[in-house]
Amino acid sequence: MRAGESEGLRAVRLRVLLLCLAAQLALGAVDEAASLSAARKFQQIAEKSLPSGARVEFSEDELNALLRIPGAISLPQGGKDPEVSLRKGGAALRMQVDLDAAREAQERLPVLMRLLLRGTREILVDFDLAVKGGRASLKLVSVLVEGVEIPEPVVAWFVEAYAPPEIRPYLEGEGADAGIGLSRLDLEPGRAIGVVE
Repeated sequence: MRAGESEGLRAVRLRVLLLCLAAQLALGAVDEAASLSAARKFQQIAEKSLPSGARVEFSEDELNALLRIPGAISLPQGGKDPEVSLRKGGAALRMQVDLDAAREAQERLPVLMRLLLRGTREILVDFDLAVKGGRASLKLVSVLVEGVEIPEPVVAWFVEAYAPPEIRPYLEGEGADAGIGLSRLDLEPGRAIGVVE
């Protein structure tokens, strides 16, 4: 769920995601058991049907099944086939991005970058993620395009051009309200453990 959403908007967004999940399951496009398990857990958190302080564990498989549902998370324009792998304190998100699909993003890049960043490329974003006290912060560790690390000064241009607007507040200093119904989230290899607000 996104920061700043009202309870009503969260409920509507959750229903839409569940409908998308149903459509994806009918097409056989996602892992049914993992998707249903993840959706059920998120629904319990969103509907506040779990007691405050309850721990909710998401496996890497559940999160990846959820990522395959259109609209479950905000991807860069032209992004598809996301896959996450978790580690202590962070994760790596791999996806294919059609860099040409994001015309506005391309226009924000310096000319040389526009010439280099064209076509569909595999992007790997490694990041640290902290959710504490209901606030989330995201720190980029590295960005690789086709296995080549983007130098740190260029990452800022890349983020400005391609990061979805919903993600940007989490990248700035203190972070932002997590807005997901969890007061804390711990990432470990293969699993994420949330504590309900």
